[in-house]
This record gives sequence, C-alpha cells and structure tokens, in this order.
Amino acid sequence: MGSKRREYLAKIYRKVKFINTIESDRQGFFGGRKKFDRNKETIVLVTHQTSSTGAPLLGLNIGKKLSEKYNLINYIMLAKELNDSFVDDCFLLIEERGRSSLEILRKIIKYYDIKVVIGNSIITHSVIYGANSLGLATISLIHEFADYIYPRSNILDNIIVSDKVILPAEIILDSIIDELKVTNGSSIIPQNISIQPQGKLPYFPDANGKTYSIENIYKRLGINSGSQYKVIVAAGTIDIRKGVDLFISVARYIKKISLLNYKFVWVGERVGGNAAFDQVFFERQLKQFNLQNEFIFLNHQQSLDNIFSIADLFCMSSRLDPFPNVVIDALEADLPIACFKGASGCVKFLEDNNADCVLASYLDTYELAEKIVYRLEDSSYKKEFVNSTLVSRALSFDKYVDFLDRKIEEAYAFNKQNLQVYSNLKKASFFDESFAGVGTTDAPSLYHSILLSRKGLVNFTTNPKPGFSNLKWILENCCGDCTVPMEQAIAKGIDSTHNCHILSGKVNEDIKLRIAVHLHLYYIDLSDEFVEYFKHLPVQYDLYITIVKSENVAQVEKSFKGCGAANIKVIIVENIGRDVAPMIFDLKPYIADNNYDVIGHFHSKKSLDTNNDMGDHWRRYLLDNLIGTSTKNATEILSIFNNKDVGLVFAEDRHYIDIGKNRSFLNSLCNMIGIKTVRETPVFPLGNMFWARANAIKDLFLLDKEHILQDEPLPYDGSYMHALERITPHLIESNGYEYITVYKSGTIW
Repeated sequence: MGSKRREYLAKIYRKVKFINTIESDRQGFFGGRKKFDRNKETIVLVTHQTSSTGAPLLGLNIGKKLSEKYNLINYIMLAKELNDSFVDDCFLLIEERGRSSLEILRKIIKYYDIKVVIGNSIITHSVIYGANSLGLATISLIHEFADYIYPRSNILDNIIVSDKVILPAEIILDSIIDELKVTNGSSIIPQNISIQPQGKLPYFPDANGKTYSIENIYKRLGINSGSQYKVIVAAGTIDIRKGVDLFISVARYIKKISLLNYKFVWVGERVGGNAAFDQVFFERQLKQFNLQNEFIFLNHQQSLDNIFSIADLFCMSSRLDPFPNVVIDALEADLPIACFKGASGCVKFLEDNNADCVLASYLDTYELAEKIVYRLEDSSYKKEFVNSTLVSRALSFDKYVDFLDRKIEEAYAFNKQNLQVYSNLKKASFFDESFAGVGTTDAPSLYHSILLSRKGLVNFTTNPKPGFSNLKWILENCCGDCTVPMEQAIAKGIDSTHNCHILSGKVNEDIKLRIAVHLHLYYIDLSDEFVEYFKHLPVQYDLYITIVKSENVAQVEKSFKGCGAANIKVIIVENIGRDVAPMIFDLKPYIADNNYDVIGHFHSKKSLDTNNDMGDHWRRYLLDNLIGTSTKNATEILSIFNNKDVGLVFAEDRHYIDIGKNRSFLNSLCNMIGIKTVRETPVFPLGNMFWARANAIKDLFLLDKEHILQDEPLPYDGSYMHALERITPHLIESNGYEYITVYKSGTIW
C-alpha cells in the first residue's frame, strides 16, 4: 500500500486545525490529534457510538492504551457527546454517517496497511463483516447477551467473521451457546472465543457528565453527614433491562423488613424513545410503595467517587448485564455488592474471589432485600478492603489491554493462515461451489467453510463435494478441533470419503431385478407428483402404498393407475411410526417374504414444522436423485444394483448431520438386531428415502413393533424413528454389503 500515498494523506490530516469541536469534511474523515508514525503498525478501533455509556467508554480507554503502540484509526458509527474525546489518541477519526462500511474500509486500505480491525460491541458487526470480506484480521469485543441481539443470526455471523472474540464474562458465553443450541442445534463452543474481564477504566473525559459534591448529594437526600441512615446506590441507564423497577421493589422490602432508616439512590440518565413513558411507571411504583421520601434519581455522574463515598452498599438490580464498569467502580470503593444470580457476569467473579457480596436468586427482590439488611445490620461483620484489593489484583485495565494486544497478534496470524488455506484450496479445485452452496457471509462459500472449520465449527459447514463427508473424514482421521478436512485430504492425496455415483445420463444397462416400491402417502395431495416420478422406473414393479384414512383408498387407487406399476396395493395403517413403521411392520407379509431383489422406500415428506417450503424442496431433491426426471436417469440409478456388493443406494447430501440425540436409540436397535453399536453416523439416507437390497435390510423386518413404536408427537431429534433413518448404512455393512450415494449435478436443497 504505497508509503507515499500514506504519507501524503497523513500530511493532509495533520493540517486540520482543532477548536472545541472538530471541523469536518464532507467525507466524514477527520484528522486526529496524534501524528501518523510510519514506524508503527496501524489498527482500526470501531465504536458504535461515542456516548457516555459503558462500551464507548471502554473503547475510549482501549484506544488511549493501544495508541501508545499503534497508529490508531477511530471508526465511529454514530457521533454523540464524547466524540471530541475520541480525537485525542488517533491520527484519523472516521464518522460513518450512514455510508457503507465496506466503502469506508476500502478507502482506508487504499492508503494504509491495517493490522487488525477491532469491533467494540456486537453492534459493530457490519464493519467487522466488511473487514473480513476484504481479508482483514478482525477482533470482536462482545459485551451483549445473545438474548437481546437482533437479528438473531448476528451472533453466529459475528463469531464466524471474527478471528478472535473476547467476552467479559462466562455468562455471556453461556447465552451465546444457548442461542446456538436453539438456532443451529449445536452446543459446541467456538474456539476463537476467550473470556477476559475488562478491568477498571483509568480515564473518564470531562464531557462525561457532572459530578455532584458530597454536600449536594446529602442535600438531595435530605440528610446530613451525621444522620443515621444507610445509603444504597444503584446505577445505569433508566430502563427495564437495568432493573430500575426491581431496585424499587428491593427498597420497598428493605423498608418493610428493617427498623433502621435507609435512602436509595439511582444514578443514571433517561435514554431511548420510551424513557419518559417508563419514568411514569417508576414514579407510580414509588408512590404506591410510599418511597417518595426515601428514593431519589440522580443524573449521570462523571465520577461516582462522591456518591460511593457516602454509600453503604451498591445494588446491581439488572436483569441482564455482562460485567458493567459501575460494579468495578463500586468494588474499588470497597462497597459490598448486591445482585441477582444468573443476571450478571460479575456474579461468578464475586463468588470465585470470595468478594464482599450479597447474592439472591434470580430477580427475587424479597430475598435480596433480606440479605442486604442482614449484611448491613450485622455489627459483627468485619470484612474490610476485600473488594478494593480485588480490583488491584484481578481487574487491572493494563492487564486487559495486554491481553487484547496478544489477541491482536493472534488474530493477525490466524487471518493470514486462513487466507493461505483459502488460496491453496482454491488452486486445488477441491471445493464444488454449486454443490456446497453459499454460506452466511458475502465471501465465497469455500472461505466461509474454512472460517467455520478453523474455529471448531465444522459441524456448521456443508460438505465440499459429492462423495466427501466432513464428519466421516474427522471420525476416520482423528482430526483436531480446528482443522479443515478438505485441506488434510488434499495433503494426503485423497479426494473422497465414500463412493458417490454422479449421474451421467449415459448408462444404459439392462435391469433384471424384482422390485418392490413402498410409498407412505400421508399427504394424498402429492399423489400426482409421485405418479410422474414413478412413471420413469424402467421395469415393472410392485407398488405398495400405505395411507392412514380408509376413505382415501379409492382416490389413491385411481390416481396411481398410470404410474407403470405391475401391481398396486393400497394398505390402511395406523398413524404411528411415521414412514418407517408402515414398511417394516405393516408391509412385512408383502415385502419380506416375497423374494424381491430391491426395495424402494419413499414417503410424502412435507416437514410442516419448517419454513420456506423446505420440505417440498427436500422431497423433490430426493426424488430427483433417486429416480430422476427420465427413464434414463432411473435406469442408471437402479443399474448400480447390478453390482452384487451394493446393498444400499441413497441421495448424496451436502449437510453435516451427526448422530444427534439418537445414540441410545440407535445402539438399542443394534443390540436388538445383534450387530456392533456405533459412535457416529456420518453418512446416511437423510430424509429416509432409499433403494435397498432386500437381503441387506432383512433384519429391519424382524424388529419388535412393541419395543420401538413411540407415540406422536415425537421430539425434533432423539427417537427410534430417527435412529432407524440412521442405521441402514451400518446395517447393510454388517451384512457384508456396501452403500453408494447418488448425485444429480445441479440439484440442491
């Protein structure tokens, strides 16, 4: 990135003359008060807004420290009251002003070599996303709970595009894992995440509000320094998340329980569109609880030192809070801390370090009030200077910045490796873009897959090509948590994990097989669709259709007259056991003992519990790959059974699906059948449609109906029905056969 251009631009920025507010250009680029040093590396620190709140103040302090080592660019998404303070420690300040972050980043890298882009808050996701797409190293500082992040996909997307992620507390990680369980069915911890409390902020700008004198505070409280009052302080923006109403409730119970006099102070600003509306409720609550004389609101303070100097306890009443600065300030003031378990990241820290604290069950305001009274009115309590010692020992801001600096080096190296792996795999042409599909980032899906794999999230990837299963490779090659399976395969000169037949349309072999086709037709409105597919089967076959309503028999028989079957039999079955039970139990007399060579199993999958017509796409994908849209396709598929070693043919699938919650059910089936148990099921007929050699799956027809049928509704995962879907490859291999997957190019679901 030519040094002449960098130097030229730097000279321009240095010419800006500063007054009380920064003069801006039309581009939103401003010269900082520090000079660009060509001997230093350059970093970008992204702040979502320059307000007097937690994350921006953290960002301001991070910038001050890191600017001692790096050339700092402060990237501001929204300018607020502290904007001028962010100019002090950077050589360049950029205001987004509604412009594309990608456009801004492209402009930056045109002139500067950027070592890393640091996003301070999940709200900076769009900038981190853009930085990653430009090949820049990225770090995300996530302070927010996944519970209130929207859109919900931002959490996973942000983890994917961040080389390193730093959280302030374990409770934030727990919320992220809970979210991934719900949205992606995974409890795997991304390996790029680390936890580090931020420490005590050393600097607060003058613009960060006023500081009331002690005398003024006493006056507001209506007491003097000699008054026999206990003072309890809470702080934060005045909103529901911070638990203003809960603090009022705690105050109510303390007043009821204690015989002593108490004063309660909330320090903070009213922000947001509902602030005035919320305040009405809080004032009403105070009136109903008769607390108007005991409870006051103080405006945001530049420093809490004065209010803390007269306080007896700090109460953090938040419903959800990571590890707020104000708790660290209260610890430094050696105040006992009261809070709810499960509501804040500071709870574990307080417990682990034997802090002077009061902890109550989640949002139990009466319990918290009781414990506060006991703590403050216990004359024998002598735990002095415990909390302030904790701050100096375990919450050093220098320690936090040193940790962040190490992560900068790690992120830079990690990103460099990612780009190298991408380059190598791109050259190898191993990755089939049309098969694997595109991931959740704008980057090519190959790069997306690399990012996931190298963060230990290979279970979120798609398989790279037909015939290669990421999970099967990992199981058979003892990979580490953060490896890229296709990279290892290329290094070993291996291009597949299992046999996959790519349909060519050129095979024209004779089919001399006696074939039975089972169709479980729960949704009879799909009859015409199946008729069109079955017409393409190259030989006469016997068709067995199972339905659940007797009144539909005549309609179904009429619909399937032209499907090409030699014989059609419609059988009424109970609505239990989904598509599998009708075949292995109800059709046992017709199929198991009738000397068929091959059995086809199909069903009217709709998946009504999924969105975007996924069930329809999935069903058609399976039918396109197992029968096709022409007799030539169907002939080619069935001719695979001319190889006597083949016992099972099913559609190739790009998705990474593991054994899930089905191991106990599957191994119970193995014990019933008398075959070895399994640890995983990396490749199986996903969707449970297949062609099978009758002799290879004969054991399924010997299963005891009473043991494996389960009443609906079945869970989303974890049942005998899910286990039966997964057992067929293992079963046919146990019987001496092999399986082959089939794939018709251009199909996807």
